[in-house]
Amino acid sequence: MTKKSTPTFIHEMPLRVNRMQLHAVVKRFDVAHFPYNAVVQDMLGRLDAMRADPRFDVACKMPKKEAADRAPRNALFAALRTEYRFSEFAAHEVVAKHIRASGYLDGLIDSHTAQTLASRAFDACHKYSTGLRGRPRFKRRGEIASIEGKGLTSPLQWKDDHIGWGGKRRDRRLVLRPIFDKSDKQGVEAHALSSKIKYVRLLRRRIKGDWKLFVQLVCEGDPKQRFEVKQQEVGIDLGPSTAAIVSPERAVLVSFLPEIKEDLAAKRVLQRALDRSRRAANPHCFNADGTWKRGQRQTVYTQRYQQLRTCLAEQERVMAKRRARAHGRLSNIVLRDFGNAIKTEKLSKVAWQKRWGRRMKATAPAMFMNKVDRKAGNAGGSFTEFNAGRYKLSQYDHTQEDFKKKPLSLRWHVLRDGSGQAVQRDLYSAWLALFVQADRLDASQAQNAWAVAYPLLERAASSLVKAASWTPLVPTRPLEGVRAVRTLEQLERRARSLVKSEESCGTL
Repeated sequence: MTKKSTPTFIHEMPLRVNRMQLHAVVKRFDVAHFPYNAVVQDMLGRLDAMRADPRFDVACKMPKKEAADRAPRNALFAALRTEYRFSEFAAHEVVAKHIRASGYLDGLIDSHTAQTLASRAFDACHKYSTGLRGRPRFKRRGEIASIEGKGLTSPLQWKDDHIGWGGKRRDRRLVLRPIFDKSDKQGVEAHALSSKIKYVRLLRRRIKGDWKLFVQLVCEGDPKQRFEVKQQEVGIDLGPSTAAIVSPERAVLVSFLPEIKEDLAAKRVLQRALDRSRRAANPHCFNADGTWKRGQRQTVYTQRYQQLRTCLAEQERVMAKRRARAHGRLSNIVLRDFGNAIKTEKLSKVAWQKRWGRRMKATAPAMFMNKVDRKAGNAGGSFTEFNAGRYKLSQYDHTQEDFKKKPLSLRWHVLRDGSGQAVQRDLYSAWLALFVQADRLDASQAQNAWAVAYPLLERAASSLVKAASWTPLVPTRPLEGVRAVRTLEQLERRARSLVKSEESCGTL
């Protein structure tokens, strides 16, 4: 039976907790991996047994091209899942049995929270069984960052103005109060609190070495639109670190996060310091030539190592926050100033990751497009991805209606109609995306619109802007408050002092 789904949005608020409340919540988070791992182990065993059954191979080899052929194949798979009890309800039984047998988990994790953990574990195993993801891994202590309830009757629920989290014993019941946004200028929080709350999710994040708690209210309905969305088509040509955004009225070439190199250099300093600390405290893990001994594990974690690891984690968190903020602002600008009917090429982000690994982590263009897709859907728009190999927009010339292959290093496209007009390659591809129809590229519309579009694209190519604040690109400042930047400054001061000492020795 298919679950009934309704429009859903999430509103997040920080929690104000004292030391005792924080200790109690963290203790419950620290044991949440036990029921999760128990379900993963049991479900993977059932899956392996099901795959060893000869009927499983028979079902895999059955035809599946036509809808009529898929019905008996799906029926055989369903019969195998029923026989081996590979289901979400069976996962709930496993976690209930595990918690009762433990003798202490039932005082920390309620039945509804345990069932949501079991559902999460089974979902990972189910996606692995269908080939949607890799084999699930067991969680270590502290790796589970979110716990959620099941509904209004769950022990973890929203009550008027606070979070109530019940327990088996009365002294273990918690009352967690959020920090409300008193100004709430755009009414986002008021809209969320006035909506029906489906269930509550608690999150913990490590910020500057300390645990901070947050609550997410999963509400029914649509999120509040803070601005008026433009009803217009917009073409986007996405690159590893830039995006060309073109509508019939506007065009811009955007750079993602200009501070990439600076963050990577600071991260490298911390990683080298971590490696030195690890080698000094764990000499038994390394060979004489400095390579790692196979089968050895790091056993000593010094205070300096833990401090450096915290600084590295803080730098990653700051950069992820900046990236998410830049993506959010840019996606809002796309919907507000350009349009909500998005057209773009379907590209392989995995190939980009293989070629530009660290750059892809810093810019995350696929994450930006997912955010645009979600926001466009919430605003009543559309998100269309078409085959890049079929239309080949970067090689197309609308004046000749043919293709001419160009090297990747050639960033300008010169029209072959004898006019001598040249246009930036990414902006031209984004503009052509506006004329992609269901089955073809309408070259006649492109011909009629080119006279107006050329000055627009020419002005956009002359000025590159950054996505973080939508201002002309300027030199960036370092990460403030992050240990990596202070370490770089210390190294520079030390280098200057060494140069001065050498000069003083030379004069003597």
